[in-house]
Amino acid sequence: ENIKVNPKVSIAICNQIKPSWKGDEWKKHKAAQITGVATILEPDDPESIHARKEVIHWQEFVGALGWDTSEPPKGLVIKVEPKKIEYSESALMLEGYSSKQVWEVPK
Repeated sequence: ENIKVNPKVSIAICNQIKPSWKGDEWKKHKAAQITGVATILEPDDPESIHARKEVIHWQEFVGALGWDTSEPPKGLVIKVEPKKIEYSESALMLEGYSSKQVWEVPK
């Protein structure tokens, strides 16, 4: 319901940072922040059908839950058109780059 009112979204994806990391393990940090505009695709929308069959690798996930893998799951697919992607990887500093890389759609 929120996306219908305001389609601007932000998605964060990161690996878990562990306080127990010692020595060089700080290099394992990786994260992405995606800011963009969301579109809700109904189950019968061709893009939704394509995503559920070809893009989303649902079989392994659904199979691990013990569910039927003969048909893709039904439901809504949310498509996000990125406007800005921020990527962070600590190990990039070892190669002379900033640990944070930013890609933005030109205005």
